[in-house]
Amino acid sequence: MITIPVVAFSQSDITIYVGKIGVCDLMKIGVIDSWDSDKGWDIQCQGYQRESYEKHYKAIGKFLRDNPFAVLPTSILLSARTSERGELTFRVICDAQDHALGYLEIPEPYEIYVVDGQHRLQGFMYAIKELGEERVQDFLLPIIVLNDVGKVEELAQFHLINDRQKRIPTNLALALLGTVVEDQPHIANMLVGPKNAWKMKAIMITIALNEGTESDNVWSGIISLPNEPKGTDIAIGLASFVNSLQPFYSGKYPHKLSNDQLRAYLITFWYALSQIVPLAFQSPRAYVIRRTTGVYSLNRVAAELARQKPDILGASWKDILQILKADGIHMIDYIWSTGEKLAKEYRGHSRFRDLADEILIEMGLQPSRPFKK
Repeated sequence: MITIPVVAFSQSDITIYVGKIGVCDLMKIGVIDSWDSDKGWDIQCQGYQRESYEKHYKAIGKFLRDNPFAVLPTSILLSARTSERGELTFRVICDAQDHALGYLEIPEPYEIYVVDGQHRLQGFMYAIKELGEERVQDFLLPIIVLNDVGKVEELAQFHLINDRQKRIPTNLALALLGTVVEDQPHIANMLVGPKNAWKMKAIMITIALNEGTESDNVWSGIISLPNEPKGTDIAIGLASFVNSLQPFYSGKYPHKLSNDQLRAYLITFWYALSQIVPLAFQSPRAYVIRRTTGVYSLNRVAAELARQKPDILGASWKDILQILKADGIHMIDYIWSTGEKLAKEYRGHSRFRDLADEILIEMGLQPSRPFKK
């Protein structure tokens, strides 16, 4: 039995315990709910923590080794999923109007999930097991324990903490939350605000493109998730592709497409591109058409094309191809090579938009903004 002195109080009907725990005890019960690609997108069984940064937790371990008077005062946020693991006992010793003092009793074995603080926990484990610093086993850490929250609320806390502090990417958490956002729209507003709620849909579309196995899907398996290594076949990261879809959610675009409809349109649009410049699609790394230069500019072209010619949304790839072919300047394989003009001169979001507008003009369409050649 692990006994922890805590203060207990409630926020929005959720019981919260604030106290301290020894590192050796936290190592016994603390669990990091890591992403596992084999588990798919079932929010109830899938983890949301991305792979740990080895450099980060090793730096913490070395800091503990080299500083005998080290101080780590920031609390670790834990979640006791009591509906899954069983209720915890809170033994009250002093009860006040809005809080209580007492002891939280945690049986062994028991698992409590580390929502925020995985690198600190792993830093201690590294210091003890790899660096031989057994003295830090007695180190006391401040903790906050959420007594029993749903997986959605736990994920939301993880995203809010890490996204606001810009410490680690939270796209995996947002993607999992995206699976329930249609049933619980307040989640999107709470996490990213009304103006950025589109990102949760865009993440789901991007992942669906990456996981799709259709023969005409040029994005199958070449978008890297935050928890996966970037191999030679990877063209672009999840976050970059998601952000490139922003034009589809701008107020100036009147069409309201479902996730499936937009995904289908993107597959058709990009397949048409691959038929015009096939060599540029042979190697994700040798050409920039499926890297940030191409993705940001061409997804903007796709959005403008759909806005100016709404009938194109249900058209075939051959219909889109005919429109794209009107641009005889950019629809050439070699120009998308990593050593050519587009890769060298079009860098940054403003220049990506310039490129999109140049393509639109060559196609006989209006640019997305007033444009000067």
